Amino acid sequence: MGSAETAQSSDGRARYLHPINTSDGRRVRGEQRRARVLEAGVVLATTAGLDGFSLDRLAAESGVSKGGVQILFGDKAAVQRAIVAAARREVRTKVLVPAAEADHGIERLLRLGEQWIDHMIDTADNGGCFFCATWSGLPSRPGPLRDLVAEDRTAWLTGLAAMIEHGVAANQIDGDHGSPDELAIVLLGLGLTINGAIQYGDWGPATEAPAVAAARQTWVSAVRRLR
Repeated sequence: MGSAETAQSSDGRARYLHPINTSDGRRVRGEQRRARVLEAGVVLATTAGLDGFSLDRLAAESGVSKGGVQILFGDKAAVQRAIVAAARREVRTKVLVPAAEADHGIERLLRLGEQWIDHMIDTADNGGCFFCATWSGLPSRPGPLRDLVAEDRTAWLTGLAAMIEHGVAANQIDGDHGSPDELAIVLLGLGLTINGAIQYGDWGPATEAPAVAAARQTWVSAVRRLR
């Protein structure tokens, strides 16, 4: 419910101006708390594992009480699903959409790698790419969480295979290197390896030019060898 803002008219009687919807403020604050929880949750899931943190720790990291987290999301399973959804939105915005602006085939594969590696570097202090971390951390543990992130892995493989198919059709990629599905697995694995190398500091500090250049060149060389 809302209250009403008033002012006095010249004869001293109250004159209503417009209603103030106090529920709008509550909704905004709720959305802000939700955003804080998801931001902290993506970092925790990347560094500790999607099943490696408690709601107490999430509450402490986000600055939202445990009760507040439960009111916003429900149980831990619902929180985990929301974290995966938030990570999907971030990767779509920062990696997939920009990559889709490039031409089909080799150019799109190159742009995908560039955007993906930039994302790995931008998130290096928080464990790197969320999906690289979760795909590596859950394959030996069957269950709902594994199934959840496996959907994204399948989507990436499908997308990579489609890019490769376009490249083969345009005579940009030599089909003798393997089927699109086989090459998609190779490139996805390379992405995971690059994310790991960035995390281990194999090329030096992640945000410094030599590391950025080495990571990008690793992807570019692999894609160009498909010609």
